[in-house]
Amino acid sequence: MGTTKPPSQTTDVSTTGSAAGKLSSLSLQGLLRTAPGLPVAALAGVVIMFFAWSCEHRARQREAIEAQQIKKQSTEQISQLQQQASSALKDAHQSAQAAKELEGQRQQLARQAEALQQSLESLRKEELTHDSELASLSTEQVVKQVMARLQEQGSGVRGQGKQISAPRPQRPARTRIRAQRSRP
Repeated sequence: MGTTKPPSQTTDVSTTGSAAGKLSSLSLQGLLRTAPGLPVAALAGVVIMFFAWSCEHRARQREAIEAQQIKKQSTEQISQLQQQASSALKDAHQSAQAAKELEGQRQQLARQAEALQQSLESLRKEELTHDSELASLSTEQVVKQVMARLQEQGSGVRGQGKQISAPRPQRPARTRIRAQRSRP
């Protein structure tokens, strides 16, 4: 095995020139004569490549249309969900406000109930005190106090221009019934 020399520039140029000469000597017609099925195969290849490109192009168009439809549907769904969320938020705020108002009313009613309970208790105590005072008084003293109050009320009413006669003391129920029976 000997040493190989690297090709020189002159050798490369001569080799390239001879290959170019051979190619130029081959004409298109010569090429077609040497491979008679070449135009049909080339045409079939072009048709197959166009068909593949066309199928791929249609698939991309369908995908783009589907993507647009999905995007449109997603946008509509997002809009609907935002409206529902907004409506739910308004309802929640209204419910919270109503709950606050009801709680305020409940507290106010509780305060009023407590005040009424205290008033009732105070009135009961006054009634018990009044009853115990009345129980300690004699019948004569009770009659005098009643008459004094009636005269006060009568004079107050007379001052207003009306005259009221003092009420007659009522008879006990048995006496009234007997008096009614004895009348003709």
